[in-house]
Amino acid sequence: MLCNLIYNRPEAGPNQNYIDFYRRACSRRGVDFLLLYKEDIDAGIAPLPQHGFVINRTRDLSLSKKLEANGLPVFNNSRITLLGNDKLAALRYMEEAGLPILKTSENPEDFDRYPIIMKSRDGHGGTEVFLLHSPEEAAVYQQKALRARAGLTNGPTDMPIAAKTTGISWIYQEMSDTPGKDLRVYITGNRITAAMLRSSDSDFRSNFCLGGQASVYTLSPAEETIVKKTMSGLSIGHCGIDFLFHQDHLIFNELEDVVGSRMLYSYTDIDVVDDYIAYILSAL
Repeated sequence: MLCNLIYNRPEAGPNQNYIDFYRRACSRRGVDFLLLYKEDIDAGIAPLPQHGFVINRTRDLSLSKKLEANGLPVFNNSRITLLGNDKLAALRYMEEAGLPILKTSENPEDFDRYPIIMKSRDGHGGTEVFLLHSPEEAAVYQQKALRARAGLTNGPTDMPIAAKTTGISWIYQEMSDTPGKDLRVYITGNRITAAMLRSSDSDFRSNFCLGGQASVYTLSPAEETIVKKTMSGLSIGHCGIDFLFHQDHLIFNELEDVVGSRMLYSYTDIDVVDDYIAYILSAL
């Protein structure tokens, strides 16, 4: 059995320790391991994987579909990659599944009360999430994000050249009544691995990578039911599902396909990469 782990080259360096976790987890189970870079595959320097299974850490939907069309098992599958990299698609999916979401629109004129949140549909890590106090602020932040993408060479929000030259799609969302606080629930093999409460005393965003605080959170039975309903109908290898707190309830916010696990390794003894590889082998 061969594990093909695919990364964008700029993101592989900062994640070398995480990549080593995959290498060791495979070694413990007698699984061969191969690290591939998407840029090399695109350029024809490295062939598209033909054997074993693929862990796609690139967020590239077309790559997932191409691999699946060739008959390879891909984790996460292309459906999760789509929902994890298009916030609007994920919100509409959950809304159609009967889960409550905060009011969301592609048009800021649909809101008559401010402040509201503006997010890029395909952004990650909270770097393209802005608090708008008036409609006029939208254009200012949009230009800021475009300039940042154009000059960005690495990191979790690095985008293909096409995205840099064709602009950014935005969504607008009402604020929760508990800003600066959210919940990330880690899912492995369609099972809840752990929940981490993220909070910030100085920012409406609570992302751990932006300096937010984190702590282990115990889901109540009612909250666990909401999480399971969010997962229903999906085949999840490993992802994060983020919830906001609003009116004393969990409200779905977004799904992270290429989820980071620093919080788990920092605050728990869970080896989520080892659990992920074990799940994939059992699934196969």
